[in-house]
Amino acid sequence: MKNILFALLVILGLNNLEAQYNYLYSEVDKLSVRRSPSLDAKRIASLDEGERVIDLGQTSRNVISVKLRGERTQGPFYLIRTRKGIEGWVYSRALSNRRVYVEDYTCIVVFSKYGRIDYELKEDVWYCVNYNNEDRDVNVSYKFLTRGFREVNIENNYGEIIGVENISRIVDKYKSGIVLLRKGEKQQYHPNYFSLACGEGLC
Repeated sequence: MKNILFALLVILGLNNLEAQYNYLYSEVDKLSVRRSPSLDAKRIASLDEGERVIDLGQTSRNVISVKLRGERTQGPFYLIRTRKGIEGWVYSRALSNRRVYVEDYTCIVVFSKYGRIDYELKEDVWYCVNYNNEDRDVNVSYKFLTRGFREVNIENNYGEIIGVENISRIVDKYKSGIVLLRKGEKQQYHPNYFSLACGEGLC
């Protein structure tokens, strides 16, 4: 009986501890935590999408404008504490007071700095994605880009932006080819469709 009472007291104590905090959740991946409430301030940590932090109840006086997932937003910074105990400032509009559902993605981006993408390559990628996408847990999408390399929006099946990637370094280095984007992973360059299909087993 004493053991049961002790267990109940522990559970109640944890619930009270949980209730005294206001939690926030990161809505974007690699969200910067900064030493002071400014985009120029030193980055002291980063948050994964969906990561929970504690709201310390301080809001910056300054309001900034930032583009998030294709939309222009305005807001202050919030002072937060990460799970590792790091305290810093995070842009408020990139945080949610509700748990964030994190969607994985795989996106094939065919790119060219020369303003034109080969029609046969487009057909190959289209066929690969549309006829081999049914048995996968994560849907594979594709894009053909000749510009806008700094901000590649990744959408889910409902047209919602679930990720933004900058492929400009790869484009500047290789000029044309294919880059495979997977959530939370390093971007992978492939010189052509054959290397993508064989190397990744996507098709």
